[in-house]
Amino acid sequence: MGLRSFLSKLLPKSKKSEELPVSMVLLLRQPHFFTDSELRTAGERAWQTAFTEAEDSKYFVVQRQTVTLLKAGPSLLSLLYGSRPYLDLDDKALRTFLPDSARQKAWKMHDAWCAVDHVNANGDLPRAYSELAKLVAEMADQNCTAVYVPGAKILIPNGDLLGPALQQIASGSLPITHN
Repeated sequence: MGLRSFLSKLLPKSKKSEELPVSMVLLLRQPHFFTDSELRTAGERAWQTAFTEAEDSKYFVVQRQTVTLLKAGPSLLSLLYGSRPYLDLDDKALRTFLPDSARQKAWKMHDAWCAVDHVNANGDLPRAYSELAKLVAEMADQNCTAVYVPGAKILIPNGDLLGPALQQIASGSLPITHN
């Protein structure tokens, strides 16, 4: 099966602008392309189930060159990568965007990023962000300076609070809505 036909079976037939993917972005010190093995392991920890290559599996990872998809039950996640800062902000714009100095520092420390998009949220933002948080929590390591949630304009620096914040989002006790 070709990638195009594979994608056409997974993606919704129509999309309204309000149903566009929601996203969490790992801000990275240096570029890192997550391998299918790394993503399978992260997915297995996040969803507590095996991710396989079996044709009938509902939990799997597909990678073809720079296209990466992760299927977790009914959810389809897509990964995108950048090898430069996520947004080009000068110091003044950064201070306006992130008034807190700790968040400014975390932002300045990144030179690359990996965005995890929820492709078929279908308007259910709490569920979509919960699923993103589960996976991102398993992907964040010492290379990650912070996790940015563009739709909600939230930046969580990597440190003692990142894990608990992602766990709260994953559990639904810290609901996120788009601004």
